[in-house]
Amino acid sequence: MKLKKLLSIIMVAAISLTALCYPLLTSAKVDYSYKIDPALAEKLEKMDENDFVYVSIWLKDLDKQTVKKEIQSEVNDYCQKRGDNTLKLFLNEDIETKKDFNMSIEHVNDYTKIERGIKSKLYSSYNNTAFNSIFSSSAKISNNHKEYGLLYISKLAPNIDILISKSKIYEIIDNKYITNIYVKDKVIDSYRENMECTQTREVTTRENTYDMWYFEETGIKKLRDTYSADGTGVKIAVIEGYVPDRNLSCFTNTDLTIRTGDEDEFVAGQNGNDDHINYVLSVMAAQTSDYTGAIPNAEFYSASVNIPYPDTNPVTDEDNDGWKYAFEWAILQNVNAIPSSVFLGHDSVNNYGEASKWYEHIMNEHSVTFVMTSPNSGGFPSGTMSYNTIIVGNSNKSSLLQTPYLQGINDPYKPDLMAPGTNISTPLGTSSGASLSTPIVASAAVQLIQKYPFLAAYPVLIKTLLLNGATYTGTENIVNNSSDFVALRRDGGAGVLNVLRSRIEYLSMHWVTGLHTHTNTNPVLDTNNLFVSVEKKPVHVTICSFVPSTESNYNSNIGYATFRITVTKGANTWTSVCHTDNKCAVRFTPTQNGWYSVIIERIDTNNINTKVAAVYSSE
Repeated sequence: MKLKKLLSIIMVAAISLTALCYPLLTSAKVDYSYKIDPALAEKLEKMDENDFVYVSIWLKDLDKQTVKKEIQSEVNDYCQKRGDNTLKLFLNEDIETKKDFNMSIEHVNDYTKIERGIKSKLYSSYNNTAFNSIFSSSAKISNNHKEYGLLYISKLAPNIDILISKSKIYEIIDNKYITNIYVKDKVIDSYRENMECTQTREVTTRENTYDMWYFEETGIKKLRDTYSADGTGVKIAVIEGYVPDRNLSCFTNTDLTIRTGDEDEFVAGQNGNDDHINYVLSVMAAQTSDYTGAIPNAEFYSASVNIPYPDTNPVTDEDNDGWKYAFEWAILQNVNAIPSSVFLGHDSVNNYGEASKWYEHIMNEHSVTFVMTSPNSGGFPSGTMSYNTIIVGNSNKSSLLQTPYLQGINDPYKPDLMAPGTNISTPLGTSSGASLSTPIVASAAVQLIQKYPFLAAYPVLIKTLLLNGATYTGTENIVNNSSDFVALRRDGGAGVLNVLRSRIEYLSMHWVTGLHTHTNTNPVLDTNNLFVSVEKKPVHVTICSFVPSTESNYNSNIGYATFRITVTKGANTWTSVCHTDNKCAVRFTPTQNGWYSVIIERIDTNNINTKVAAVYSSE
């Protein structure tokens, strides 16, 4: 008996020891390469163990239910104190109720302040906890980079930027918080380098009269002058390498807030610095006795990306341009839209990179419309590859794109649309380039928000309205052609901006669904009817979805949804489908009036939630 008991004890001990060792043995065999993006993996292969590299560490996201409960609690308190339940409308996805409700821009901004304040508090706390878990609470942040140097802990995303050694990467890679690590080395965000790509340098002095064809053609002038869409109540932040010179006479009546610290070192026009930001702002905000900008009564903010991250000692400005920090500052001013006429995020070219991922998250979580320039030459920086961002190309008076377009089967169609950018005259002179097209599109977005404030909460719907209303210059759908066709152009996207038509289309716009998870058993999102009242007036149907804040969406695993649009009249059908983008359109000239059936189906196999918008129109 004693022998059996002894053998039993030995067996139990052996089993227990095996059980204790098993996780260690199996974890040693786990392949964590899926957490490292391809660009970083390639760089690490060429590095020694103690070499350093700038990386962006992405973490598991916050628990959405916890966030929702905190927002709901504060909104309820707000409504009770004011005796106004309007803000409760933001707590669900019932867009039709919001559309029909007489919501003010003040309501939108109050809700935005609550939501972003809570999320900022939660992300700041969560990210610091994660940082301490990854690097241990006793670790010191070394400004001389002998061990590692922290650059940035986000207040609005599950994201940390840091200078770190190759050996440290492999030491932390299995941490429970980490989902992806991206390379950020040699980021080209600086204003000086981007200026070569984004502005035509030759600026002529203004003449006695202005040729403001760009406001006429895009519908901005009529919305501003006839429908009073001058930006009143809407907040907009301009982010570039410099900040505007508020002393210029054409800005004296402009409500303009500049981030603390930027004015001392980064004011355009001082010490020989380029006036690029002044020209960009003048398109929107300048006001003189004989010139009025697109949205002169908006509330403007401005931040420079050249200012270093706070509380750090960067190696060089080029290695540490603070575009994320500037962007987050702007969002926490509760702005509704952000234009940038320089590239923010250049960790790769013609590839979906870390900067793209960052924008997808920010626009999803914080409901801001972001408009960014496309390059005048060279490739597309990764920031401009973002699916959720509105990327703008420069068109001339003949509606021809003046900027290069992106080629490739696996790329999004960029730019998303065009706007006038040739011979743009303001009180500061006349210039050309995609830099001048960008504030025009941003102004159009602001006009829509001012007229229909709830749109501020749905950047995906603003983008869809702008794309569907654009004057299309490409090839139309061929009747009964079932092959893949997207009704977008590689050299101009959806066409030339026409915000007046976008505004008209809003009045009969259709929201497919707030959130949708694809299922193979029911891929049809929507079936509806469109009435065409006049023959030979083009029909436009456009759908956009937003890439969600997925935990793994670099290059080979981007989580966007794709759709098929089918418009039917009798025996005739017009079909579009795009497998390489989150937007798609049907455009054709009908041969008869009457009712047309519109069917929208989701065709991807990604079981993810996504915000989806569709707009139907007949000119």
